[in-house]
Amino acid sequence: LFQNLIHLRAHNPKYVMVLSGDHVYKMDYSAVLAAHIKHEADLTVSVMPFERAASSGFGIVDMAPDGRIAGFIEKPKDPPPMPGRPDLSLVNMGVYVFRASTLFSWLEADATKRGSSHDFGKDIIPAMLGRTEMYAHPFHGPDGGTPYWRDIGTLESYYDANMDLLSVTPQFNLYDSEWPIRVRALPLPPMKTVAPGPGENGSLVSSIACGGVIVSGAHVHHSILSPNTTIERGAEVHDSLLFDHVKVGAGAVVRRAIVDKDVTIPPGAHVGVDANLDRSRGFTVTSSGLTVIPKGAVFP
Repeated sequence: LFQNLIHLRAHNPKYVMVLSGDHVYKMDYSAVLAAHIKHEADLTVSVMPFERAASSGFGIVDMAPDGRIAGFIEKPKDPPPMPGRPDLSLVNMGVYVFRASTLFSWLEADATKRGSSHDFGKDIIPAMLGRTEMYAHPFHGPDGGTPYWRDIGTLESYYDANMDLLSVTPQFNLYDSEWPIRVRALPLPPMKTVAPGPGENGSLVSSIACGGVIVSGAHVHHSILSPNTTIERGAEVHDSLLFDHVKVGAGAVVRRAIVDKDVTIPPGAHVGVDANLDRSRGFTVTSSGLTVIPKGAVFP
C-alpha cells in the first residue's frame, strides 16, 4: 500500500477499504462501511468468532461493549478467549476500512520506522491502539447465523476450503444466484464420461468437474477436476484437487493430493498412498499426509 500511495492519493478518497487476497467468504462490504461512517472511526476491523484452538495464526481482538477495539494481539501462541466463550476467540478477518488520511499518515510513519516488518497486524494496528478511533465490526452470516470464512494461506487450509465445496449442502455455495461468482468463462467443451470398452464403466461421485474434463472408464470420488483434466481407464482419484491439464494415466491411483497444472501421472503410478515414496520423488507431503505435486512436475 505504501508503494502505491501516489495512486491512492490521485483518487482523493475519503475512505479506503483494504482486503486480503487469500480468504474465502461472502460479505456485504457496504455494511462495514456504514458502521465505519456511523462511528466516525479512523479504522474499522471486521471480526468473527473462531475456534480458539485454531486461532493462533490470526490477530485476536478485544472488543469493548461499545464496539471499540480495546486490545489487539497478533498471532499469539495461546489466543485469549471471548468473554463467556472459552472455546472461541475473536479474530481479525483482514478486512479493514480506513479513514484515508489516517491510513496515509500511518503508512508514511511506519515506512521510516526501524525494525518494522511493515505489516498491519504486527506493526500498524498495535501502534494505532489508544491513539486513534478503532472499532470492530462483527461479521454475521445469513439471518445472523454462523458465517463462512476461510484463510487459505496454507496448503492444508487451501485443501480444506476446496473440499468444503463438495459437501451436500456447502456453507460456501457456488450455486447461490443471490451471490453469483464472477469468473472468466473459457471456450471449452462440456465434461464427459466415457466407457472405453464393455464392462469398463467409470464413475464420478460427490465431485466437481469443469469444462473439457474426460473421465474414461475411471473412478473419481470426492474430488475436484479442473479444466481439460483427463482420467484414463482403470484409474482412481479420491479426495483430491487436480488443476488444469492434469492427466492421470491408466490404472494410476491418486489419494488426498493437490496436483498442480500440466502434470502427467504415469500409468499405474500411486500418489498419496506411500508418503515416503512421494517425498523421494521431490513432492511435498504435509504433516497430515496431504501430497502436493508442483506445476509441470515430471515423475522419476
